[in-house]
Amino acid sequence: MNEEDYKKLEKENKKLLELFKRWLKNQNLSNKTMNSHLFNADLFINDYLIYYQFVNPIKGIAYIDDFMEDFFVRKCMWSNANSMKSTAASLKKFYQCLADN
Repeated sequence: MNEEDYKKLEKENKKLLELFKRWLKNQNLSNKTMNSHLFNADLFINDYLIYYQFVNPIKGIAYIDDFMEDFFVRKCMWSNANSMKSTAASLKKFYQCLADN
């Protein structure tokens, strides 16, 4: 994969995060909660899926287990039981948003 391929995926992911942001706003969540979900989804689709698996978020659903059980625990210093629950909830909401749209 070359730099251009990575940039293309990042651009596509940016559109998906904007869609997710609009979807979250329609859920009447607080800004803090909304930003937490956006941060978690961004970590998964941009940091993990692009640079560790090089797949788009649609195919990336198959990698959630590996992300949560390996990457998140090893690479995210803030990982603990609460952050794992929060991240899992964010990814559930992200994929619900994709399914709805």
